[in-house]
Amino acid sequence: MNLDGIDLMNRGEELTEELNNTIDNYEKAGIKLAELDRDYKVLYRKKALVEMASGMKITFISQFLVGDEEIAEKRFKRDCAETKYRTLGEKINALKLQLRLNDSATVREWSRYDSD
Repeated sequence: MNLDGIDLMNRGEELTEELNNTIDNYEKAGIKLAELDRDYKVLYRKKALVEMASGMKITFISQFLVGDEEIAEKRFKRDCAETKYRTLGEKINALKLQLRLNDSATVREWSRYDSD
């Protein structure tokens, strides 16, 4: 795709806006991940304490709790949030690369006119 200087500048503005939006979403996803991780760990700890109090051997508690439906659901939500968070981080890196490439193309395009 050959773009002229104006098109390249417009594309740069679009990429910058998309990057800014993605950074905002990245922050929200990070907060959501932290909240879900907290909820998972608090529930896990509470259930572990209940099992310890009931006399279950400590070495079996973590294996036992893995199969708990409520804990499994919290962990699933946390893991999904982590996937979204990491994906947004990769998108930020891809957008930054696209911006650098677009910037280089813009400089090359506009420098053509300097030599005329």
